[in-house]
Amino acid sequence: MASAEPDLDPLEWSREELYSKLSKELMHRWQNKEFEELAFTVPEEHENELKETLHIEILKRAKVFVPKILVKEDPLDIVAHVQAAQMS
Repeated sequence: MASAEPDLDPLEWSREELYSKLSKELMHRWQNKEFEELAFTVPEEHENELKETLHIEILKRAKVFVPKILVKEDPLDIVAHVQAAQMS
């Protein structure tokens, strides 16, 4: 069975799909007035890819992009990273 995109690495495809779904979900939530501003944490090497995938209305509300992987961090530590990024 031939793949629709044979040259695309499965890990890259997964990230593209994730970012696309994230953009759609955030757009839906923004339209429902669930937030006014956003902060993103994303590995530095993937930041541009994420920005290219996000809807322009979501990008307008993105106040900071923290170039770190914070998945295993305590929520208060994540807030501290976001605040530090806003100050720089």
